[in-house]
Amino acid sequence: MRSSSRTLWLGLILLVGGAAAFAFAAYQMKDRLGGRRVPIVWFPGERIIRNEFDFRQDHRVIIRAVDPEAAAGQKEAETLRITFRGQTFDLPVKGHDDIRLPGLERFSDWLLVTPVVDGLTNDDDVSEAVREGRVTPRLIVVARYPAPDFDPDTWGTVRRSEWEYWFVELRTDGPDEQAIAVTKRSYRALQGIAEQLLGQLDEVDDIRDIRQVTSFERLYNKYGDDDPTDNASFPDTPLVDLYWQYQAMLHVTPPLQYPRTQVTDYGMRAMGWTWPTAGISALAMLLGAGLIAASRVSRSD
Repeated sequence: MRSSSRTLWLGLILLVGGAAAFAFAAYQMKDRLGGRRVPIVWFPGERIIRNEFDFRQDHRVIIRAVDPEAAAGQKEAETLRITFRGQTFDLPVKGHDDIRLPGLERFSDWLLVTPVVDGLTNDDDVSEAVREGRVTPRLIVVARYPAPDFDPDTWGTVRRSEWEYWFVELRTDGPDEQAIAVTKRSYRALQGIAEQLLGQLDEVDDIRDIRQVTSFERLYNKYGDDDPTDNASFPDTPLVDLYWQYQAMLHVTPPLQYPRTQVTDYGMRAMGWTWPTAGISALAMLLGAGLIAASRVSRSD
């Protein structure tokens, strides 16, 4: 009887103590994660799948296959043409084209058309910032392509670090000749943007100070890119202003092939001692519950 009583009290101590420690660790974890200084990239609404639509009411956007038969869904497309403010840009079709699906949804494995809002941090109310005009949604088209110069069905798919991403910004301001801006980045360079940016957030008091901490030049020297001429206009661009490209990349990349970056590591570092404490506390609660159950079995015998 005395043995079962000791087991019962030990189980209660472990259960109650573990629950208290777990609750405290969970509270501290939430506080630590909420206190991180991280840039926010917001994609309002669902991806756009219509071939023709209006952006900000007075700007007509047309994205459809160049070949009329492909545009009608009678065969697979070879080229998509973007028409905006009297300018055009052609996107090659190198990914899956499911002609059974409507509009741009047939290219959804590798193509994304969506508004994007960036330039904010987790301290900002994004919807309020948009409403007040502090930030304005921009329209982007993102396309993922296999590694260039390789067979897209074999090595072009396998060489993931060399996958190419095209970012097409459809600008509503400025002269018509600059309405469509195109940037190309490799998978490896986009991974580097996230690693270099988020890996140094703990070193600054304000996320916007990251502009003085790191630069695209450092990133390029470390990770390189497939075509440096495409990035010639970005040598001094702060990485915080390029982070939206990394986030957009994830929307057209299969989840099992997301880049392994310090984005995850940064979250783990921010949690610090709280996550192992929570784990140990959970184990203590399980052990306590087991001891209580064992003491009841002993008493019934």
